[in-house]
Amino acid sequence: IKLAQAGILSAQGQYEQALARYNNTKIFAPTDGTVTSVDIKLGELAQPSKEVIVLQDISNMYVEANINEANIVDLAIGMPVDITFDSFGPDRLFKGKIFSIDPGSTLLSGVVNYKIKVSLNQKIAELKPGMTANMTIKVKEKDNVIAVPVRAITTNPKGKSTIKLITDLKTRYLRKYYK
Repeated sequence: IKLAQAGILSAQGQYEQALARYNNTKIFAPTDGTVTSVDIKLGELAQPSKEVIVLQDISNMYVEANINEANIVDLAIGMPVDITFDSFGPDRLFKGKIFSIDPGSTLLSGVVNYKIKVSLNQKIAELKPGMTANMTIKVKEKDNVIAVPVRAITTNPKGKSTIKLITDLKTRYLRKYYK
């Protein structure tokens, strides 16, 4: 009987050892998400520092941009942002707001930049990670202001400025405003 009990104990040990080896082959995600990239082939050994699987939370998408140091001082968390995506065309405009401004800088092509993150106000089912986005951030706005092209402003040698505007397109009437 003792010999049979020893055999059972040995078999249980072998089972536990095999189960531990099997469990070491499983990969468990630390959070919920969607696998967006697998960079390993079947049978290939994973390297300790090599990224093999990318898991992303595609239900909570945001847009990142690098802003140069000359412009970052004008931005603040909560500022509204207009966003278009190249894949959707320029006519589909989405709204968002800045929710993060990285305090650490990054050097890109010799220029100091700071990364900002912009949240989207609505869910976009067709949006995929890595899509190209175009952002417009209104830093300042004024009402009741006339904007003219720079080429319409001339300055004489005495420093007097003149603005030349065509006020009637049919007759091509040119009106001068002095400053």
